[in-house]
Amino acid sequence: MNQWAQTPPKTPMNVYEKITIGVCGTSVLAMTAGIMFTLGYLGPKDDALIPTAETAVEEAPWGVTLTATKTAFKPTVLHEKGREYTAVKITVVSTVKATVGVSPLYFSATDANGVNHDVAVRTPADGLITTTLKKGQKVNGTIAFEGNFAPVTVHMKRHLFSDSTISVIVG
Repeated sequence: MNQWAQTPPKTPMNVYEKITIGVCGTSVLAMTAGIMFTLGYLGPKDDALIPTAETAVEEAPWGVTLTATKTAFKPTVLHEKGREYTAVKITVVSTVKATVGVSPLYFSATDANGVNHDVAVRTPADGLITTTLKKGQKVNGTIAFEGNFAPVTVHMKRHLFSDSTISVIVG
């Protein structure tokens, strides 16, 4: 018999190796599902909500209540002098068991002419913070838009890359 043709005997995996592979596989699966849920690829899909003239508070199907009120802009040292900004005070309340992400980047505003304005890159002194809310928790702060205009509605995306939005009339 040729000594080069022989294959070494296979050794069975011990219990520790099996447990390690199982834990790693489960962790990767759980992290992938968590990321997909956070980005909105899992969970309920919903269309944009259209505000009515009587409402100043709207609730999104994905579990947040949004309130928006025009307020005075409070600049920081990062803002250029002489540049105009429009500020809106935002309150977001979570109404679901799952966590809900909130970021100033999720917001935009529409003026009376129907022009959409994206949020300014630099946040005001009392700016809305990026956070994650559990059921019953709320966050409030100011978001700013470049230019001087009268915001009619404020829109919040479910997440940064979402097509799902909630809109509320600015009070």
